Amino acid sequence: MKKIILAAFTVIVACMLQVLVVPTMAQYACGLQSGQYAKYNWSITVSAASASYSISGTLDVSIQSVSGSSYSANATWAVTGGSLPSQYNLYLVPQGAQSISGDVGSGSGSTSFVSLLAIPANVSLGQDVPGFGNVTRTGNWNGRNAVIANSSMFGLGQGNIYYDQATGIIMYQENTVSYLGLYSYDVKLQMTDTNIWGWNNGSPWTWIIIIVIIVIVLVVAGAVLMRRRKPRPPAERASETTPPPPPPPSPQAT
Repeated sequence: MKKIILAAFTVIVACMLQVLVVPTMAQYACGLQSGQYAKYNWSITVSAASASYSISGTLDVSIQSVSGSSYSANATWAVTGGSLPSQYNLYLVPQGAQSISGDVGSGSGSTSFVSLLAIPANVSLGQDVPGFGNVTRTGNWNGRNAVIANSSMFGLGQGNIYYDQATGIIMYQENTVSYLGLYSYDVKLQMTDTNIWGWNNGSPWTWIIIIVIIVIVLVVAGAVLMRRRKPRPPAERASETTPPPPPPPSPQAT
């Protein structure tokens, strides 16, 4: 029993040490998981002196695999309305499926006008993020805590890009780019659906609690089994000694 309790205590301590050490080693962790998806609506409007044009569509992103700070994803672009004349097609909007290989630790993972699909999970104010720069603003978008980047960091003119702080996935982008002073592009990307928020995305304490509960259950089960297996002391047998014969009768007087 003492050995079981000691082993359980060792497992709990090891898990707690891992929680304290791993975040330091994995400074830039990808907060996404295989099987997650995010869907977006996008639009581009070109404003010129003579006329304006717009195009809009959808972007579906599905995460294929995640390893450390890197991930792979499929991005499917579709145009649902409008078009851009060839002379204004600065933003080449792809149609169909693309494969994305990203790494939040090096600041890679782009598709069309989306310069970074994801940044590291759980970044905070003042932290330097590869491909992003120093985090100077946080806020809220649609009820989610967000890290806010200025689109000028990515050469996308003026505007804001909102990344989910917990997972790093892009949620919203709106920026304006001027081209040679002749015309401008208003670009917008907005998340419309995702299954990411319902997943457990990286709180190590959740796993610690689960492991502790499992260890407690195993300890209790081990104690119960040991109690059942413990041999009972043999019951004392009733004395099998033959009782002495009765005394002979007393002689009677004649």
